[in-house]
Amino acid sequence: MRAAAHALAGLAVASLWLGADMSDPIHAAAVAVACVVAALAPDCDHPRSPAGRILHVPVGHRSPWTHSLVPAAVVGCAFLSYPPLSFLAFPVGASWLVHVAIDGLTRSGVPMLWPLSSSPVRLAGGPLRVGTSDEVLIAAAAAVFALIPWLPQIVVRLGI
Repeated sequence: MRAAAHALAGLAVASLWLGADMSDPIHAAAVAVACVVAALAPDCDHPRSPAGRILHVPVGHRSPWTHSLVPAAVVGCAFLSYPPLSFLAFPVGASWLVHVAIDGLTRSGVPMLWPLSSSPVRLAGGPLRVGTSDEVLIAAAAAVFALIPWLPQIVVRLGI
């Protein structure tokens, strides 16, 4: 999947994590930015991705080092171990995991269960094709999920 679909998925994780609570906008912005970055980060293994252009990790695209449950857990635990940023641990780990899951929906799959198995996992049979309208579908679904916490406020404001 392309960066836009992953970024929207990260924003959806942030939105679902925060709910409609914007009582602390700096906290909300930190969560949103961290989730978008975490949702883009697994593609640091691809030199032409936004993450790969900033910090390319030459382990091969969709390698177990970036596209399995292990790095999602490691990144989440890293945030958890640093108290000032521990509030980001779950949403960041979840955003990384959502990236892996979305790539798991593609025909190539991902080595999600590494180190137990290095075989690619294709969620739902891996029906999606990269570079097609399938990506628009994923991005649209992520955008809808990002709006869910805001629906009550939208309904009230629109008078529906």
